[in-house]
Amino acid sequence: MPALAFVWGLAEGTAFFLLPDTLLTATALGSFRKALRQSGWALAGALVAGAVMFSFARRDPDGACAFVLRVPFVRSGMVDRADADFKQKGALAVLRGPARGIPYKVYAVRAPGKFHARASVLARQRAGAGTAFSPDGGGGGGGVAASGPVASPDGLDPLGRFVGPGLRTVLGGGGSVNQKNLIDVHVHLAALPEGDNGCFISKKMLNGLLFRSVAARLGLPLHDPAGTNRLYVERLLQRLDESETTAQAVVLGLDGVYDADGRRNESETEFLISNDYVLRTVAAHPGRLLAGVSINPARRDAIDEAARCAEGGAFLVKVLPNTQHFNPGEERYRAFYRALARHRLPLLSHVGYEFSLLGKDQSVGDPARLGIALEEGVTVIAAHGASQGLFFHEPHWKTLVEFVQRYPHFYWDASALTLPNRVGMLLRLRRRSDLIERMVFGTDYPLPVFAFPPLLIGHAGAWNGARRTPNPFDRQARVLAALGLSPRPGVPWR
Repeated sequence: MPALAFVWGLAEGTAFFLLPDTLLTATALGSFRKALRQSGWALAGALVAGAVMFSFARRDPDGACAFVLRVPFVRSGMVDRADADFKQKGALAVLRGPARGIPYKVYAVRAPGKFHARASVLARQRAGAGTAFSPDGGGGGGGVAASGPVASPDGLDPLGRFVGPGLRTVLGGGGSVNQKNLIDVHVHLAALPEGDNGCFISKKMLNGLLFRSVAARLGLPLHDPAGTNRLYVERLLQRLDESETTAQAVVLGLDGVYDADGRRNESETEFLISNDYVLRTVAAHPGRLLAGVSINPARRDAIDEAARCAEGGAFLVKVLPNTQHFNPGEERYRAFYRALARHRLPLLSHVGYEFSLLGKDQSVGDPARLGIALEEGVTVIAAHGASQGLFFHEPHWKTLVEFVQRYPHFYWDASALTLPNRVGMLLRLRRRSDLIERMVFGTDYPLPVFAFPPLLIGHAGAWNGARRTPNPFDRQARVLAALGLSPRPGVPWR
């Protein structure tokens, strides 16, 4: 059904006339949660459709308009009203469509003509300043870059924005990947309880859609915990070995929930990947895996655990406040943050809403609460580009910009930014070279990496190259590079 919702959204945004609401309403009668997920897929399809129609109109304005007018119930008066809206409201005109009964695709095919003049002027200004231009490769990837910034033939992408620098870092001639030197800092280690591995998963989590779908995709025999744990690591290592871009992965643990006395709350803990299991797994595969231990600062022995993990070779500490039920901005955690700084352990923290695991208080995903860790000198990485995860609503943008400007030891990772609910932040980030400088490569493996984001800026060649790239690490690198966010080797704090 998600595929049907995506296709329906794509079709309605191009040549179809029935809204996906028909499918969503029918699904909602049976399950609101399924309908919500389908809404996200329908939105993703509509976004891709908008990019396709925009690119169509940019190359053939009259043909694109005639195509849309052949869709049932689309009338020429709608085109006139869309033109008037653009004249009055600029890009915000698309927000008036639903209230006026004008399909999204009408605005998509009229937009290029309204902004092309401004784009051409800016392009000439860029060219006068010595900008190096490179056309879209149109083949396997997103084009080839010269040593300076990259742009399309008129200097801008189809949204009229300057394309970011540095595609050559990851993409070679024709968009092929040519260096294996990346570290993925956001790879989840999953395991079932077995022997003394110290892991735990609740029945609700084990039988949930997410865990079951991941297990099915990776071919994990959930009836056999030892076999599942072994195969999960083997599948990960296989993908690393096959990758043309990524040499190492930071595998992440997940600490539990703790009560007011600092004791683990077994009834509230849904999923736990112990630090012992993380360290043991990494020790068995030196040079390929790095240890991302997890320490809930609410635990009584948090400072001692930080010292133990540092001595055991931990690469960083991962926290997920929404699921671990703690507020990272509480003053009582300063001593813990000072310990992380003393041991030179970076803190990778989830940001935004948490959907994969249960989250009690979504407000603790606010990156502003990481300020005291930064004040204590901890290297902080905000996961998922500091995005909220609610499509195009990004309340943490100002905090992201402020922290980048104020703290040289603040970074963000690119994990999960190709997902439909986070891609809006990806499109914002690509416009800011100062923010791109603080990007750390990540995927959020085993969650999927989507290939469609280059279509949103009209780079069909890059989309095609990413779509044909089965390796998740390489696909993420291609998509980021196509949008001007070329991943850099290693990590910046080492």
